[in-house]
Amino acid sequence: MELKDIIAMQSDLLMTRNRKKSSNYAWNDCPPELLLMILDHYDARTNVQTLLNCLAVNRRWWNVVSSLVENRIGHEEFLTLALSDGGASFRKRAKLPSISDLLLNLCLWKDIHFTQITGNHIYDLTEVLNVNVYKDKIIVVTNRDVKYYNLNSHKLIKTLPIRCSNFDENEFMYLKVEDTRFDMDHIILEEMILYGKLTDRSELDDRFKFTSKIKFFRIYDNCCYYTTWAFTIFVAKWANNGWTSQLVGRYFGYGVITDVIVHNEDIVALLNWGGMLVADVGNSKLKLISRKKTSVIFELPAYASKSILYERYGAVATVPSTYPLHLSYNGVYWILECPDLMCSLKHGNMLILGYKNGKVEIYNPDTFSNKIRRLKPEVTITVQSLAPFDYELFDTSVRHLEVAEVKGGHVLIIVTSIYVHQVTLDHRL
Repeated sequence: MELKDIIAMQSDLLMTRNRKKSSNYAWNDCPPELLLMILDHYDARTNVQTLLNCLAVNRRWWNVVSSLVENRIGHEEFLTLALSDGGASFRKRAKLPSISDLLLNLCLWKDIHFTQITGNHIYDLTEVLNVNVYKDKIIVVTNRDVKYYNLNSHKLIKTLPIRCSNFDENEFMYLKVEDTRFDMDHIILEEMILYGKLTDRSELDDRFKFTSKIKFFRIYDNCCYYTTWAFTIFVAKWANNGWTSQLVGRYFGYGVITDVIVHNEDIVALLNWGGMLVADVGNSKLKLISRKKTSVIFELPAYASKSILYERYGAVATVPSTYPLHLSYNGVYWILECPDLMCSLKHGNMLILGYKNGKVEIYNPDTFSNKIRRLKPEVTITVQSLAPFDYELFDTSVRHLEVAEVKGGHVLIIVTSIYVHQVTLDHRL
C-alpha cells in the first residue's frame, strides 16, 4: 500500500468520524496491529500534523497513535514539534498529571465545537488591568495589587501588595511591568522587571532581577523577548541562576515593529505596514522577508488600528466597526480583519478573539487556508449570556482573555469592566 493511498483513507475517515457507522467503512473492525502497521508509514517528526489528526479521531485511534509516538520520539518531543513555540505557552497554562494528558488536550481543541459550558464562576473584581494563567492559578492584576486565585476552588491564594500594569509567572521567572511610564519623542516605554526563579525559592528575590525599559515583550520558557525602541529586539535569558541579555537584531528600514513571536525557533516580527522580519541572531540583524519582488507580506488595510501575527503565515487586524469581518488569503498568507476587536489570544493552534460588543469567538485558523476555506468560529460565547441582567447597564467590552487546561477540558477566562468570568468548556469524555 502506497503512502498516497493511506492519506486518502485517512481523509475519508476524518470526514465520516461523526456519522453513523456505514457498511462502506470498516475501520472500526480493523485490528489495532494492522492499524499500527499502516500508521507506521508516517514519520513522527516530519508528519506531525497528520498524526495529530489521527490522534483526534477517537479513543481507539488515540491509543494506537499515542503508543506509536511514545515509542518513536516520546510525547514530550512530539508536543514540542506540534506547536510553533515549542509548546511553551501551552505548558504554562496547564497543570495536568502527564505529558500524555497535555497532548490529549491539544487534540481535543480540534473538536472544540462539540464542547458544552458546564461552569461559569464569576469573580467580582473591578478595575482589572490584566490577567494571566500559570498552571492551576489565575493571576489577576488590579490597579491596587496582584491577586492569585486557585483555578479549581476559586479561592484567593495570596495577594501581592504590588502596583503594576502587568504581572506574570512561568516555570523560570516572574515578570512585572511597572505602571510608571514616560514619553520621549512620542515613544512610550514601560519598566520591565524580571525575577529569576531559583530551584529552592518561590518568592521575588531582588538579587536575581533584570530591569529594562521596554515597548512590549513576549516570554517563552526561560527567555523574554522585548523591544526597547521601535526597531530593536533584545532577549533576556535566565540560566544557571543568572541573567544574560543579548541583542537579537536591529532594523534600519521604514516602519515600526508591532508584534514579535517565536516560530519554530525563528524570531519573527511584524511591521505596521505589513512587512515581516526574521532575526539573523548571529549578525544581530532583522532581515526583511520578500515575496514576489515585494516586501509587503501582509496587505494590511490603511484603516487598521492594530495588527498582530498568528504563527508566521497569518495576521489579525483591528478595524473600525463600520467595516465587516473579512478574511483575505493569497495562497500563502492570510489576513483576518475584525471590527471592534478588543483583545486576542493564540493558544495551541487556536485563535481566540474578544470584541467590544461582549462576544468571544474561537477560531481554528487551519480552516482559513485549506481547500474548503470558511470564516466561521468553532465556538461563540457572549458575556451577556453569562450574566444577562448585569450587562444591561454596564460596558460589555471584553478587555482580556486567558485560557487554562484541565483534565479533559478547557477553562476560558473572560475579563470585562465589572467581572472576571471563569468559563469551563467540557468535552464530556
